[in-house]
Amino acid sequence: MVFLPIEEPELSLLGDSASHIVSVAPISMAPFASKLLVEITYIDSSKLYKLYYIYDTESKVYSTNVSDYLGGSDVVSITSIDVAWSATAGVTFAIAYIDKTESSYLSTSTGNRIAIVQDGVLLDNDIIKTASQEVANTGVNDVVISALGTQVIFSSAANNLVDYLDTNDVSDVFLLDISNSTLQRVSQITNDDEASEPAYVLGFSTVDGVTKILFETAAAEFSTDDLNEANDLYLVTPGVEENTITLISKTTNNEAASIQDNQAIIVKNSIVYVSDSDELVAGDSNQSQDIFVQNIDSGIQQRLTSDLDGLLDSYGEVDYELLGMNNSVNQLMFSSNYTTLDTDTTLYQIYLMDLNDKSISTLSQTPSQEVGNDTSSLGIMDSFGTNYAYQTQATNLVETPGGTLITNIEPSVVLLNTSEKGITNLSLNLYKDDNSLDKSVVIDNSNVLITESVTFDTVKLSVTDAYDFDINITDAIDVLRH
Repeated sequence: MVFLPIEEPELSLLGDSASHIVSVAPISMAPFASKLLVEITYIDSSKLYKLYYIYDTESKVYSTNVSDYLGGSDVVSITSIDVAWSATAGVTFAIAYIDKTESSYLSTSTGNRIAIVQDGVLLDNDIIKTASQEVANTGVNDVVISALGTQVIFSSAANNLVDYLDTNDVSDVFLLDISNSTLQRVSQITNDDEASEPAYVLGFSTVDGVTKILFETAAAEFSTDDLNEANDLYLVTPGVEENTITLISKTTNNEAASIQDNQAIIVKNSIVYVSDSDELVAGDSNQSQDIFVQNIDSGIQQRLTSDLDGLLDSYGEVDYELLGMNNSVNQLMFSSNYTTLDTDTTLYQIYLMDLNDKSISTLSQTPSQEVGNDTSSLGIMDSFGTNYAYQTQATNLVETPGGTLITNIEPSVVLLNTSEKGITNLSLNLYKDDNSLDKSVVIDNSNVLITESVTFDTVKLSVTDAYDFDINITDAIDVLRH
């Protein structure tokens, strides 16, 4: 797998007096790495600043300064951001920001407004105010937008966002519905059941129309099994009058097991998280961190890093940082120091795990398989798990430490094996508004492949019998609509 560095922006793009770029870090990746959302940290007049740009990987151009949607960096300061690349209504951003026109902006470092930008248009400059009729009276964090760009979750200690008493004075988890302009606190069972400890958003998933939100908290109010007074993992399904909250990090003895802060991912019906508990599954006695995966429907839990026990010995404490999981839930990207515990516990590499067999490959290495000579971190992957990017300090991987490396693998989806199915002379055509697009397919080793991105609404096959076979047309549609 070949990684190439992305271009650093010209200093003039950041400001007339910008003097030095500290880093360009990847935040989110569009399908097939066509675009990146990046965070640029730079120095201007001896002060540190951050800007968020869209980087076009084909043209190698920083095309959009996200703050321009809100009046520019002189007017706003972005403190949290997420993007839904595949939203039905077009690429959609959820942006937490500080309004510099407010007199109090110098006294805060966390934005208290969330703007929604949809298909290049500012849809709402403060969806929180639209939904609650109030401007949040303290900052919001951990902003996450749904894949379809219809819902936003965030953490905040603001106590003026719901129409009942919010008196716990700690961070709660909130759910925003963009189209309906509604807001509800979800880190509660009912309006009267507040958490006594802060709750922080980790992610959410919508399957068959049901939204489930993953959060962490040390609060004991949500489960009678939670007696450990430590950070635990919970899943909430919002309801009209009452929310359903389930303790996820539960031991084989039905007791709460603590997790590592901000180390959990939810995709569809699967949750992956990091914990140093040896009581979550049988046979775990390494007294170290492990990565676990749990199926939400079945409750079955598995230790993904069990094969690494032999590498840990007594060299030092292993550490895992989860970076991403693809929509098919068969690839996990993470960083760790597990291979250098005997030499340098501060040296982290980027890895990719195949969740089908738990095999691990190293991403932070040269084409000749020389691993990075310094730490690599802040990795991301696209939703298909076809492309990856990460930031590195390794001088044998990038010329300037702090740079970002990225793959750019084109779409290629196998629809069916024509030889195996006994089908010959099969052609596939795509239609838009009842008009043929005359898009040819590539035949390679008897596989029908799609290797380009097209806008379409209908797929037609020339051989009627082909409709009777199991064709991966859903995967093809996911590819082509991007």
